[in-house]
Amino acid sequence: MIHQPTKEHTALAVQQNEGGARCLWLFIIRFDKKFATLSVAEKDTLKAHIAITVQAIKKYTDGLKQISC
Repeated sequence: MIHQPTKEHTALAVQQNEGGARCLWLFIIRFDKKFATLSVAEKDTLKAHIAITVQAIKKYTDGLKQISC
């Protein structure tokens, strides 16, 4: 299955990963106040790391989309 995933499994993986990326962005938007105790530098670092993670997820899902074609 790993070498030849079904279209259904690949499509599900794409949906799940795209949903995870959206959750990360919503995390920043909705819970920014929760991190009031963090310094500006720490907040910037957290946001930068989440942005890198979202980019990695997007690259991964783009690869999955190519597999399912």
